Amino acid sequence: MMKKIENKNATKKLLRNIKLDYVGTFLANLNMQSCIWVLYLLYCGLNLAQVGFLEGIYHATSIVCEIPSGAVADLLGRKRSMVLGRICIALSCMIMLLTKNFWLFALSFMVQAMGNNFNSGSEEALIYDSMKCAGQEEQYISVWGKLNMILEAAQGIATVAGGILAEYSYFWCYFFCLIISLLALIPVLFLVEVPVSSGSETKRIYFWDIVYSHFRISFTVLKGDLLLFLRFMEDSCWRLWGCGRAHKAFLPLSL
Repeated sequence: MMKKIENKNATKKLLRNIKLDYVGTFLANLNMQSCIWVLYLLYCGLNLAQVGFLEGIYHATSIVCEIPSGAVADLLGRKRSMVLGRICIALSCMIMLLTKNFWLFALSFMVQAMGNNFNSGSEEALIYDSMKCAGQEEQYISVWGKLNMILEAAQGIATVAGGILAEYSYFWCYFFCLIISLLALIPVLFLVEVPVSSGSETKRIYFWDIVYSHFRISFTVLKGDLLLFLRFMEDSCWRLWGCGRAHKAFLPLSL
């Protein structure tokens, strides 16, 4: 349970999370590799089947890790989950920068998927809970709209900048991606975790108990909403089908 904060200094620290998240969101989405990663992999000697296989690995990892990453956020806290996510993204960029090996590329895609999962949901929950503890949750929609505007602006800038840098060197494009991903970690380190009511059993919760609870809740939600369930199955099948098609094309090819 969250505790509502009445201390003014504590309230200011919680509301400061919003401004820090504005900065963190901008840096995290200034992802210049998003528009050139396929070209970069082809430049490194991979073929389209291998590229498709790597994307399939990314989506499969994302599906598998989505719920466990939520359990990590519940167990360690949203801030720590976001820190893990930022570190994973930086590590993924470093691997992409330093190798031309297919299996290391696969590792990079897996790490990136895990990083995105660690951040997914944790950021939104931390900001909402911060505002709720400060008694300003009614303004969350406005804050979320600003965050989406910042996200779109950052992605637009990254797309243009990534294309320009790639004209000169893929190395520098990924080098700047690595630097920016490390800079995106800084605002997260200054976030303040939302306080929760202390209880004697809080620390006795086990990771797999939380994972089981998340799976059970997710299944209950999907079972109660047929349209949502069908959309989930369609999205999952398309991603795994794409991975399978790439895998069939990939098998006869030498690495």
